[in-house]
Amino acid sequence: MLKWIAARIGEFRQSSLRDDLLGAFVSVSLAIPLAMGYGMFAFTALGDSYFAHGALAGLYAAITAGVVCVVLGDRTTTVYAPRVTTTFLLGALLYHLVHSDAEVLRGNVHLIVLAFFSIIFLGGVFQALFGLVRLGSLIRFTPHPVMAGLQNAAAALLFLVQLGDVCGFDHNIPFNAVFGHLAEVKPLSLAVALVTFVVMWKARSVSVSAPCFILSLYWRGSAHSSVL
Repeated sequence: MLKWIAARIGEFRQSSLRDDLLGAFVSVSLAIPLAMGYGMFAFTALGDSYFAHGALAGLYAAITAGVVCVVLGDRTTTVYAPRVTTTFLLGALLYHLVHSDAEVLRGNVHLIVLAFFSIIFLGGVFQALFGLVRLGSLIRFTPHPVMAGLQNAAAALLFLVQLGDVCGFDHNIPFNAVFGHLAEVKPLSLAVALVTFVVMWKARSVSVSAPCFILSLYWRGSAHSSVL
């Protein structure tokens, strides 16, 4: 009897370890590429030379968020990943800071970035306070069409701003000026984008062994983010 119990405990521990590793793989596969891509997108206002800094900031944010939540006692199966709507808000904030009329900010990239992250930190403080008073429960009363419209608008905008990358331009070109630079389009870049889209669209039929969570999220990602 004791041997049977020990065997069952061993199987449980092995199964639990396997599930934990699979869960960690799913979380990392989702959070890190999205965080790096959205970080690059949020830093667009600073110019192409700051894309790498944006990717690094997104990577740090993805790692820090997970560690902090575990340290604070979260033991649920929640996957912490960046939101595209938040990325748009951060990108708009940074854009207004870069183009601010304030003399102290004009041309001072270091001060702009400092103000940017200070505002984000202050926003995190308010979020923590909202959590303490359970203000987030009010989101349940938000109509579904409102949330769907917000997500779809964000998806359409992300699709448009990535047209330049899909076309393989050597420098940043606004999406409304893409048709004026058709001579610079690189066919190989278009081919890679097309193959990526088809694979994502047909991911469910291509592989049924991969976790459905990854496939569904990356299938959705094909509709609103070619940063990945």
